[in-house]
Amino acid sequence: MDASTQFSVKDRNVLQIRTLKRNNWNVMRMYSINYYNNPKREIKKIKETLDRLTGADRRGGNALSRAKRPYREAKLEPRTESAAFVTENGNEGEILSRLKQIVAAEEPVSAGFLKRRCLASLGITKYGVKVEGRMDQLIASCGFKQEKLLGEVYYRKTDRYNNFDRYRVEEGEPLRRTGDDLTPYDVIALIRAALEDKVALYVDEIVSLVNGVFRLHKPDDRAAAFVNACITLGEKQGLFLRSVSDRISLA
Repeated sequence: MDASTQFSVKDRNVLQIRTLKRNNWNVMRMYSINYYNNPKREIKKIKETLDRLTGADRRGGNALSRAKRPYREAKLEPRTESAAFVTENGNEGEILSRLKQIVAAEEPVSAGFLKRRCLASLGITKYGVKVEGRMDQLIASCGFKQEKLLGEVYYRKTDRYNNFDRYRVEEGEPLRRTGDDLTPYDVIALIRAALEDKVALYVDEIVSLVNGVFRLHKPDDRAAAFVNACITLGEKQGLFLRSVSDRISLA
């Protein structure tokens, strides 16, 4: 119960709620003026939340569906080249064109995925540090917008996917085969949508959800660690709250 003489407004409205959520409570605030103005509406909100908590909500997946977008794959003509194609003079134009097409269609993408994606389109799957260095130089010359998250640089052309509100899924065979290919933008957006439907999920449930939705070929401890890092990033962004038992809810 709120005690006006003991707690500040911040205590009542923010800190108490966060403390309860971190201790596995499901908290829903109701404002008395809203109830007096329209009690049926407020009761309906409570019922909808209880339905989601108990599994009685048969609509299921509404938020997941709203946040989902098809992954736009860059249409690149496949070629069969050797690693020397990257380091030889005269081929920069072809490589730069492919890099720009990938970022324009598939933004945001990690630096590592962008290199692998471009080289794979040229038929190059095995390469060394010399090719890596040359690709880094060519990517830097493109002038892409970039942001560093979780120790990785992510490139984009616009700001369409910069607010953690939409996640992308390939309709056919996934291009993003491992956790290293995913972006925090997609993972956090997926988690946010799932929590709107389920109210709260444990970390292991979220990891399973990410593996299933993005159809990772070989989910491993590294992929799980990346998902956990995305959750932590979401906490820092003020999007998630983590309870003492690793139960994640919306802030």
